[in-house]
Amino acid sequence: MPPASASPKSFEHVLLDNISLDDQKWEFNVPRLPTADSANKLNYIKMVSLSTKDSRHRLELRYGPVDMNRAIQDVSLDKYLVVSLAEFRSIKNPNSPSTVEGDTSKVIQPTTYRECSEYAVKFLRTGISIQGVHYNFYGHSNSQLKSRTCYFLAAPKEQISKKIEGLGDFTKMKTVAKKAKRIGLLFSVARAAMKVDPKKSRRYSRH
Repeated sequence: MPPASASPKSFEHVLLDNISLDDQKWEFNVPRLPTADSANKLNYIKMVSLSTKDSRHRLELRYGPVDMNRAIQDVSLDKYLVVSLAEFRSIKNPNSPSTVEGDTSKVIQPTTYRECSEYAVKFLRTGISIQGVHYNFYGHSNSQLKSRTCYFLAAPKEQISKKIEGLGDFTKMKTVAKKAKRIGLLFSVARAAMKVDPKKSRRYSRH
């Protein structure tokens, strides 16, 4: 009998205890992963973080609550995950662990700012697979850009591009920066200020 699934509220798992410059793929089978139904009912989403602690880099998975926005409201939350690079930074002491086994002179984990940036870009471009489901970069809000977080979506890159273009008409955006900022608004948190009776809404629209 397979082990019971964990609760999304308490679930934490280290995907990689020590990342390497040689990493090319990120594919994981996670024991006791919470079920999609249990996470969706709580409005919880997968959260993957690249972090730096005690001169080591780690890749971790947990679940957390999410505020809805227009860009993620059309499919169930188990199709998304949030990636955070907020705590991923260079290591001051490059001679700290980890090293290639049997060779203490060669550090294999990224240590400099440039190496960390290149690793992060490679990760964002490649995506990540969990339980055989592959997630690719989807987008981010303007505030997420500042906090170094973004959304991934369980879909091929071509499908994701079409999905983003379907969120609005961006043909009049003359610059990449302006288009990116407009798309970022779709990932911003949207909360209802008040509910309006449909009858009143129709009456106001006539005036």
